[in-house]
Amino acid sequence: HIGTCVYYYFYARLCRPQITVDYIRRVKVAEMKNTCNKTIENGIDVVLSDGENYHFSLTTQDQLNLITISNMIAAGSETVAYHADGQLCKYFDSEDMKTVIAAATSHITKYTTYYNALHYWILSLKTIEEINAIYFGVEIPDEFTGDIMGNINKNEFNKFLSENSDLNGANFENIMFQNKKEEE
Repeated sequence: HIGTCVYYYFYARLCRPQITVDYIRRVKVAEMKNTCNKTIENGIDVVLSDGENYHFSLTTQDQLNLITISNMIAAGSETVAYHADGQLCKYFDSEDMKTVIAAATSHITKYTTYYNALHYWILSLKTIEEINAIYFGVEIPDEFTGDIMGNINKNEFNKFLSENSDLNGANFENIMFQNKKEEE
């Protein structure tokens, strides 16, 4: 019986993860990746040609479906069967689906780009305190943002992330397009 206790004592000490900067960094990167994926999967709101607002989730399967629809449109389909969240499947005009696909692609690119910049920033941090201070939505220093994030309008993106703690992506397209119109 004593041998079993000794075994469990040493097993627990040997198998317990060491709380090091490297360990905290890996945990934080995994946390940020998970948050990014959930944010992407939560999807987008898109106003289509009928003037109605539709919500489309962007799970991996949804993204694959949109790739298939994109191929169907490229092959000449004028309408495609699909469904918005919580609605029955119906025929969408190919132009409406191009709008959905463009919005989905933009949404995925924005959040993936943000995550990649965040990831590289986390890798550069040297202390547990610095790493623990990171959250999804924090403003990223310029040296980690790269060209693409700068083109996405980094300040507006960071403002959006900080103001939308639910990070569902809703209305982000409208914010971005509204700002571009105001700049013109």
